Amino acid sequence: LWYCKSNSRARTISGTVDAAECDPAANTCFDLSAGPDLFESVTVQTNSDMDVWTESSGTYSMNGFCGGGCAEQVETWLVFGPLDMTGVTDLVLEFDATESFGTTDLNINYAGAYSGCPSSTTWFTAQTITDAGFYSIDLSAAATGTDVYIAVEYNDDDADGYSSWSLSNVSLGAFGSCP
Repeated sequence: LWYCKSNSRARTISGTVDAAECDPAANTCFDLSAGPDLFESVTVQTNSDMDVWTESSGTYSMNGFCGGGCAEQVETWLVFGPLDMTGVTDLVLEFDATESFGTTDLNINYAGAYSGCPSSTTWFTAQTITDAGFYSIDLSAAATGTDVYIAVEYNDDDADGYSSWSLSNVSLGAFGSCP
């Protein structure tokens, strides 16, 4: 119940407020940087330098550079799950991203089932990351089912260079119940 007063007129309004409005910071369900849970690194195709996602001291890094004048396709993923989303109404993936060179985007994806190979799984893109910064990605649309997977995709087509990405302070949170 809210009570608003302006210009000597009182007004009463009642209703339901979204949990995200009441609590602007999500509760951490999984700390994917410093906690016991980590993303699984899955590589579909790598370049001649064997570049894949790596994790060190809580930071995930991927650099698709394969040498001067080299242009090779790279597809590597970070996958987390399965998550039982029963009773979960909202979900956010938060992280700090740093990027160099600026030509390979990251796709933040989710799926209701995972075949064990990212390229043969049907993924839904929640957001595409193009620049460095802090991200809080709404994954509420993924909040259905008992086997939900969250993934970060680095897929460089070898046409226009590459990017180097680092993701730190990675967490999966909810404003309500955790998966």
